[in-house]
Amino acid sequence: MGSQAGRNTDVSDLWLDRWLPRIVEAGKDGRVFEVGCGEGRDSVVLLRAGLSVTGIDINLVAVERAREKATAFAQSSRFLSQDVRAVFPVEPGSIDVVLASLSLHYFSWAETVDLVRRLRAIAKPSGVLLARFNATDDYHFGARRHRDATSEIEPDYYLVEGSPKRFLNRLAVERLLSECWRIEAIEHLTINRYTQPKRVWEAFARAMA
Repeated sequence: MGSQAGRNTDVSDLWLDRWLPRIVEAGKDGRVFEVGCGEGRDSVVLLRAGLSVTGIDINLVAVERAREKATAFAQSSRFLSQDVRAVFPVEPGSIDVVLASLSLHYFSWAETVDLVRRLRAIAKPSGVLLARFNATDDYHFGARRHRDATSEIEPDYYLVEGSPKRFLNRLAVERLLSECWRIEAIEHLTINRYTQPKRVWEAFARAMA
């Protein structure tokens, strides 16, 4: 889980561009950990900015494509196929920037909270998190169609075409992050990454002591 590989994408989703100044500033040693890297679409943006990327994704084919794309850049990068719930392949307190774009929505609430805590544990005291989450009004991608008793696993967590998928409102995003990340920016957006417009929450946060 954690990959959007295989979906038809739209190159207009240049979402990282506006965050690059903050990411580069936070990345004193240039170390980024990317959760759900997919085929390396965002990884290439980070590598082009001179950062070093370690990316994980459960989709082995997507990971291999990310590796291929990374060969064009001189700095170090590493892409591994694994479930995000497995032990992260980086040392605690070693990461400048954690990136999680649409990759934290597959799990129970308890697992998601634990995942966010574990991401904080690998971040430096000065580390930052940039994340995007499915919004509860993401109607083209299951937020409305699957809201019935037979598909509901937990509140705002449903079986969508046979796979579990979570949708969050602002309060849920704040609740999820606030234990160990201090939110500096949060925004409700429509993005054009796929064949239909998608509604997301986008959040930038700093590690808390």
